[in-house]
Amino acid sequence: FEFSVIIRISSPLAAHPNQEVMNMSYIAPAVQAKFETLSIDLKNEILERNVQINTIYDLINVLQEIVNEGQ
Repeated sequence: FEFSVIIRISSPLAAHPNQEVMNMSYIAPAVQAKFETLSIDLKNEILERNVQINTIYDLINVLQEIVNEGQ
């Protein structure tokens, strides 16, 4: 059984307070198992970034961005 994670984050537009922008992150089934080994805080940080993670290299790149921001 394979599944993927999609998260939707709503944020109001400054110019149009009655409209919302939907951001979605996607974790492909091929990397889901590796993604699930991460801490809940790290998974949430990744999902909040509106990223598409289709390969292990995509996941590594997002993790590297998080590390670089913390330095």
